[in-house]
Amino acid sequence: MTIALVIPVLNARDTIQRCLESVMNQERQADEIILVDNGSTDKTIALIESFRAQNKHCSIILLHEKKR
Repeated sequence: MTIALVIPVLNARDTIQRCLESVMNQERQADEIILVDNGSTDKTIALIESFRAQNKHCSIILLHEKKR
């Protein structure tokens, strides 16, 4: 069974790192993590990109949704 986790984010600078670390520490990790940004204006995207760079063994996809 394949597990894909979808996480919507919007200006999640203060919580996204902890969220992603928690997801990675699960007993059964998701095969794919899909983050859907809804126009963040803080450092959310930079934090996600940094996390992706440090966790290349996991499929982490970042999508951008322009319509709120």
